[in-house]
Amino acid sequence: MYFEPTDEQGRRIAVGDWVRLVSIPPDVATDPEETRAVFAAALGKTFRVEAFNEYGLAELDLTQKVARLNTIWVEPPYLRRTRRAVRR
Repeated sequence: MYFEPTDEQGRRIAVGDWVRLVSIPPDVATDPEETRAVFAAALGKTFRVEAFNEYGLAELDLTQKVARLNTIWVEPPYLRRTRRAVRR
């Protein structure tokens, strides 16, 4: 399945944009406890979109705000864009 780069409100998300994790994807419930804890800690916080993978998942680097050396990949519908990247 491929996800379009649009947030929960239907707004486009691009690499460099800041997004808030507004809900945890339901399939995380079957992941290991460590993964569930990282998602729970990230919920409600803002992160910069680092990249999108071939399925359209957004890469969020949690190093500064949640967990050292942790990155999560999230479906865009679970994100809300909070500000656009500065384009020069």
